[in-house]
Amino acid sequence: HAENALIKAVELDGDNHWYKESLAQIYSNREKHKDAAKLYLELSERFPKNSDFAVSYASECVLMGKHKKAIKAFEDIEKRFGVLPELSLRKYQFFIAKNQLDAAATELNKIISLFPEEGQYYGKLADLYKAQGKNKEALQVYERANKAIPNNPYIQLSLYEYYETLGEKKRAFEYMQLAFSNTGLDIDTKVGVLLKMFSKAEK
Repeated sequence: HAENALIKAVELDGDNHWYKESLAQIYSNREKHKDAAKLYLELSERFPKNSDFAVSYASECVLMGKHKKAIKAFEDIEKRFGVLPELSLRKYQFFIAKNQLDAAATELNKIISLFPEEGQYYGKLADLYKAQGKNKEALQVYERANKAIPNNPYIQLSLYEYYETLGEKKRAFEYMQLAFSNTGLDIDTKVGVLLKMFSKAEK
């Protein structure tokens, strides 16, 4: 039994961080989040320059429902390591789950300001605004993305979908043309967009 063997190994050699890390992973997989958090906290304190242990500890706090501890852990990680995309995404998911949508948007904006050429984060932020009916803010996000990553076919497609949703057919068609004439757009995405169009036309 792997768990029992690792518990014994940690008892015999508590300084071996591989044993503790492996045991923490097993605890987490088996939803023993309190035990996993304890080990990740020990590892984080022993290896203060390793952000992975600190992030894992914060994640286990979230999974335990210890939200105050999780937020404190998130803040501590940012003080020690600065803004980490992985951490900000976890914080974003945490705030979404708690319906704190402004805080979720703040986390995505943090990542975008540091990594302006990563298109996926713009998409998440625009989707967040659209879900709240904030179409103007969503459009501003797409426009920021278009400036930061010019000629990106996926951003052009997002703008097509945005204007299509608003019923602005002419603007939507302009962006669809731009995306479809862009050699960077993969064939599967093209087919998916066309199938959606045909399915709408048939209704």
